[in-house]
Amino acid sequence: MRCLGGELVTGRDWRHLRGSDNGAIWVIATVEEIQSYHEASAYKCRHEHDELRDYQTSNGGWQRKRQCLKCGGSTSQPQSRNKDQAVPLWDNELRARWEAACTEIQSAIETELVDRTNNTEFKGYWLYEDYLKSQEWKKRSKLVMQRDGGTCQACLERRADHVHHHTYDHIFSEFLFELVAVCSECHSGLHSKKIAALEALRATESKARDS
Repeated sequence: MRCLGGELVTGRDWRHLRGSDNGAIWVIATVEEIQSYHEASAYKCRHEHDELRDYQTSNGGWQRKRQCLKCGGSTSQPQSRNKDQAVPLWDNELRARWEAACTEIQSAIETELVDRTNNTEFKGYWLYEDYLKSQEWKKRSKLVMQRDGGTCQACLERRADHVHHHTYDHIFSEFLFELVAVCSECHSGLHSKKIAALEALRATESKARDS
């Protein structure tokens, strides 16, 4: 458990929500919250209920396939049409409604997680910057440097000049095994996701001020 911006936080950490490279979105969330986001995907339907229906192809022909009654997707390969057997027509709007509903759920989850990250977690990091100037942090970092012999524990080659957090669960009152000595190069790599998130936040704030 940690205290950031006056809020007690349990089970949350930096986690990847979606996107990749420069377009990646990282948020402060629990594993369950990230799972909920991905489970809301339009492609996650279990197709528990379907029905045989007639489907008109793009060239004007007709096929008979099974359509999921929840997501509107196809659940079978095309099969021959038995004209003596009447079946309902394919519902072309069902898929669109399902995708819109899934997008709404995912958007709500993403908004909540991004707002939390921007409005709560980053306020905590402003306090964190003050903490790094404190005598308490200097004492802890000195002990960690002594324990690790002043050598980067990530590459075991370069001289360590930073103390890195394995976790922020006990921020402001860390156990020393949660801290490790690292060099500048390795430290930048370890914090790349936080740096990217900070840059994204600053860009958003800059755009808001300019608008």
